[in-house]
Amino acid sequence: MVASTEDKENKQLTSENATVAGSADDVLSSIIADTSLISRETPGPATTVSNHYLRVLRTLSACSRVVMRATHEFSLLDDICRIMVEVGGYTHSWVGYALDNAEKTVQPVAHTGFRAGFLDSHSVSWHPDSPLSKGVFGQAIHTGKPAVIRRVHETERFSPWHEFARRYNFHSVLGLPIVVNDKVIGVIGFYSDNVEGFDQQEIDLLSEVASDIGYGITVIRLRREKEAAQAALKTSNQMLELKVADRTRELFEQKERAQVTLQAITDAVITTSTTGLIDYLNPVAERLTGWNKDEACNRPLEEVFRIIDDSTRERAPNPVTMVFDSGDIVGLATQCILVRRDGREFAIQNSAAPIRDAEGHIIGAVLVFHDVSEARRIAAQLSHQARHDALTGLINRREFDARLKNALAGLAGTNRQHALMYLDLDQFKVVNDTCGHIAGDELLRLLCGILQAQLRTNDTLARLGGDEFGVLLENCDAEPALKIADALRQAISEFHFVWQDKTFTVGVSIGLVCFGDNALSESELLSAADTACYVAKDSGRNRVHVYRPDDKELASRHGEMQWVGRIRSALASNRLRLYFQRIEPIDGDKSLHVELLLRLEDENGHIVPPMAFIPAAERYNLMTVLDRWVIRQALSHFDQLCPNKEERLDMCAINLSGTSLSDDTMLDFIREQLMRYPGTAERICFEITETAAISNLTKVAALIRELKTLGCRFALDDFGSGMSSFAYLKHLPVDFLKIDGSFVKDMAHDEVDAAMVEAINSIGHVMGIQTIAEFVENETILERLRALGVDYAQGYGIARPQPCACPYGLKFTN
Repeated sequence: MVASTEDKENKQLTSENATVAGSADDVLSSIIADTSLISRETPGPATTVSNHYLRVLRTLSACSRVVMRATHEFSLLDDICRIMVEVGGYTHSWVGYALDNAEKTVQPVAHTGFRAGFLDSHSVSWHPDSPLSKGVFGQAIHTGKPAVIRRVHETERFSPWHEFARRYNFHSVLGLPIVVNDKVIGVIGFYSDNVEGFDQQEIDLLSEVASDIGYGITVIRLRREKEAAQAALKTSNQMLELKVADRTRELFEQKERAQVTLQAITDAVITTSTTGLIDYLNPVAERLTGWNKDEACNRPLEEVFRIIDDSTRERAPNPVTMVFDSGDIVGLATQCILVRRDGREFAIQNSAAPIRDAEGHIIGAVLVFHDVSEARRIAAQLSHQARHDALTGLINRREFDARLKNALAGLAGTNRQHALMYLDLDQFKVVNDTCGHIAGDELLRLLCGILQAQLRTNDTLARLGGDEFGVLLENCDAEPALKIADALRQAISEFHFVWQDKTFTVGVSIGLVCFGDNALSESELLSAADTACYVAKDSGRNRVHVYRPDDKELASRHGEMQWVGRIRSALASNRLRLYFQRIEPIDGDKSLHVELLLRLEDENGHIVPPMAFIPAAERYNLMTVLDRWVIRQALSHFDQLCPNKEERLDMCAINLSGTSLSDDTMLDFIREQLMRYPGTAERICFEITETAAISNLTKVAALIRELKTLGCRFALDDFGSGMSSFAYLKHLPVDFLKIDGSFVKDMAHDEVDAAMVEAINSIGHVMGIQTIAEFVENETILERLRALGVDYAQGYGIARPQPCACPYGLKFTN
């Protein structure tokens, strides 16, 4: 009877295993509802064992069907735990995953038979050294094998969970490892209320449940990975389709933009195939070549794009052919001319580049060019302007220097001779001042034609400055050079310039230098010619002076020119120095009145007296620069001029040269400096010489009146040295007359000089002007001056010049 019952139950299990329809809940419901085998009472131990194993087999079958139907990992685990309890008859079941953290804890993920949250409060570990790993679950995970305890209340290593066992009334517990891809990922636990539960046969059967769980998890995870991969692939395909669509649209838009750009740009564009046949021209290319696109397409490039070399007029290389030969971008180095279809010519710049496909293969070429005819014309014009004088059309100083340099270089190793002339017009300023600059410009243009007519074809005439010219006579010995120079001088002196109702004659002073191989350098030649020209001018003007190395006049002039460089060096390196000399009131007044004097410190630290460098500064137009330096230095350090801090400087006399008085910008400069240093104007007295004042009387008088409105005072220096001093004095509103020292120094024994001093002093006082006697060298002269009533005395008998105490920190600016 037992056998037939077992056969019947085996057939029922086979039938249940064959069932594939229905959900996990349907499977559970069908198994739970069919309790006939479980509830049937069959006496005897064999029947009991048989029923227990049939239940285990039914549980295994149910688990297999749930695994086959599972789609979600944790739902599968929940269903397995329910089957274990509700079908398998175990008191409790749970699944925990092994976490790979520092404590190696086991995290419950599914359970049946426990109260909610109870498992979370009982820690389980799979760390081999942890007390919480001594139970079946830690051992199963750690060893990867089944672990069982059949008498939990009597087993010491289960002591951490004795209270747990008592509360849930179980006596045996089984832990089976869950293996996925050869790795233990967790454990499933079974609890039984039987003592000595879980024999080896039951463990083997339940191990298949754990194996099925591992298989089911593997399948679910693979399915999930597959679905994720499929979803990612689908998403990737969709993104690829979108990118393809976007790229297609972009390419279309780029093509449209390229077409619009090529139509709109100002450069001409031609594209060709690899055979050199034209397949596109933009409108600019059509206009420059004279070919329209329809006519030019499929024609050889050389037929449409005809270019020649600007210098040789030979056909220029085809740039597209050069591209195909080199595979690189090329541009023609020669000056190209494009010959239009109708024969017109354009200067062009062009370049060509290969057109490549995505793999880098050359599939054609693009030629870009533009018309530079106007640019070349402007460049040529600018080049001409850079080398020529705008007024006369002659070459300028820069080009003249270059030609002189080349001429010098060409003399090396030869016996040839060249000549250099420096020409400075005489009386040209008269024409400018009388009739204006328009007349002066016209005179210069006319004189250029006169000079050019006297020169040979290969001679060079240049305008070097305002009324200064240079002439280079190549392959010309000294004698014919002198004849040409004199012919130039005579032609200009015989010319009569008529402007409106006035007629002028001008002359020219010429310095001539003849040179051959091993001669002076370029700069030395120009300096020698310039110096010789000034000697000619100083010797009476309208003459030719030939440079000779042993010429004393030239040596003197050369010395002055050397001083020009030394003065500029002193300015640049801050080596000018201020001295002062006291001007004492003769009546015993204690006010401090001084005159500032300029000195130069040479490269060795020695002080150079003014008469060594002032003549050179006057001759070469440096006095205005020096005067400005003195004014700026004095005003910026006014209270530091005198070494004695206890003395207050009441009046400081500053000399103004004749060139500064003629400088139209000097008034504005002085006004600006006085505004920058308030309170100094009332204590400044500008000294001007009688000669300089008379030579430009109107301008000097205006400058005096303007500066006196700011509080400045004026002294007329060297008074009495001119022939008409008294006549001009009433036109100059000065405050002081400085009696010329040539009268003062001899007045003690020369009654004529004494009479002159007395007359000047009297006239000055009548006009309300105070007087200052210069060159007072002894007490005798001082007493005579006191007797005459002269106001101030200055000279070595009063005080010698002393260095000013002010620092010299001001940078020189021209």
